[in-house]
Amino acid sequence: MLSKKRTDVVPMTQNGSDEIAEIAQIIDNNISIATDILKQERADTELIEKKVAEATQELKELNSEIEATQREIVFTMGAIAEERSQETGDHIKRVAEYSLILARLYGLSLEESLLIKNASPMHDIGKVGIPDAILNKPGKFTKEEFEIMKTHAEVGYRMLKHSNRSILKAAAILAYEHHERWDGKGYPRGLKGEEIHIYGRITAIADVFDALGSDRVYKKAWPLKKILALFEEERGKQFDPILTDLFLNNLEHFLAAKEMIESKETISLSAYIEDFNRVSPYIKDEED
Repeated sequence: MLSKKRTDVVPMTQNGSDEIAEIAQIIDNNISIATDILKQERADTELIEKKVAEATQELKELNSEIEATQREIVFTMGAIAEERSQETGDHIKRVAEYSLILARLYGLSLEESLLIKNASPMHDIGKVGIPDAILNKPGKFTKEEFEIMKTHAEVGYRMLKHSNRSILKAAAILAYEHHERWDGKGYPRGLKGEEIHIYGRITAIADVFDALGSDRVYKKAWPLKKILALFEEERGKQFDPILTDLFLNNLEHFLAAKEMIESKETISLSAYIEDFNRVSPYIKDEED
C-alpha cells in the first residue's frame, strides 16, 4: 500500500497554504543562517584555542627560563659565599646532590627534592657578612670569634626571608636551620627534633658529610671510616636519627654522586634519582 501512488495530494500553493509555505521558507533560511553562524563560531573557537595554546606554551617557556635564571643566580651567590671561605664550587654542588638524594630517600616528592637541591647552594650565604680574619682563620676560634661566626645563619635568613619565590623561601629555611641540632644544642635558635624544618635536617647531614670529607683551611679531609663513625655517634644527637639511618644505609648513592661531580661527568645523579638501583656502588676500603 505504501508503494501505491497518491492522487489526492494537493500542492501547498493554494490560497490558504501560501502563508505556511512562507513560514517554512523563513525557517529554512533561519536554519541556514544558524548553520553558518555555528560554523563561524567553531572556526573562531578553534582559532582562539590555538592562540591560547600558543600563549600557554610561551608562558611555560618563559617560566622555565625564569626558573633557570633563579637557579643560576642562587648557585652563583652560593659560590661567592664559598669562595670567600676559600671553598671550591664543588662543595655546593656536592651538598646540593646529597640533599636531593637524602630528600628522595626520605620520601619527599621529586619536585620538593629538586627544590631543596636548587636552594641548598645558599645555605651559607650569610658568610658574606663574616670578616675574612674569622672566616679563613686556620686555627680554632676563640669563644668571641665563634659567636660571630654563628651569626651567618641568621644573616643569611634575613637576606632571603622577604622573597615570595619558592626557591628563595626554601633557601631562607636552609640558611636559618642547617646548624640546628636534633638534641636542641644547635644554633641560632636551639630548635629540637622535628621543630627543625625537614629542609634544615636534610642539608645539615649533606653539609657535614661533605665538610668532613674535604680539605679546609683549618683541617685536612677525614677518612671515610672516621666520618661514618661520627655519624653513628651523633645519630639522635646532632642529626635526625631517621635521616642518619637513610644516609648510612644508602651510602653508595652519595659516594656515586661525589665521584660523578669530582670526575666532571656531565650526567647528574638527578637524572635518574627515582631509580636508585641504577647507581653503581662506589664504596672503597680506606685506612684511617
